[in-house]
Amino acid sequence: MATDPAARSEPEAPVPTRDDLIKALLSQPRLLVEFFRAFVPEVLEFADFSEVEYLDKEHARSGKRPRRVGDLLVKAKWRGRDAAFLIHLESQAKAHRFALERVAEYVLRDSIRYGLPVMPVLLPNLATARACA
Repeated sequence: MATDPAARSEPEAPVPTRDDLIKALLSQPRLLVEFFRAFVPEVLEFADFSEVEYLDKEHARSGKRPRRVGDLLVKAKWRGRDAAFLIHLESQAKAHRFALERVAEYVLRDSIRYGLPVMPVLLPNLATARACA
């Protein structure tokens, strides 16, 4: 007796977003270095990514504050001293006037939490960037 394959199929996994894919790629130290080499090469003059540590970027939050799913917080060396790089993926469909203020808040909170200087790197959604141009 044959059964319908659709009837026994497992629920489909959610399709990864652009942010999910970029975050997965940048979570590999070698690709993180290549990212900086391609998009922010000046950083490599002062930064050493030979040893990186991916830090927890979540803070206690109220019900109104969303999770920071599009961020990576990476500890590395900056001019020989410990520092962190906050890579913030801004993927809102519409330009948001508070994006820079939100990143500044994250930088301040992460710096206080870890006792490190935090350098922000903002990656806007290309569609959003074109809409703002």
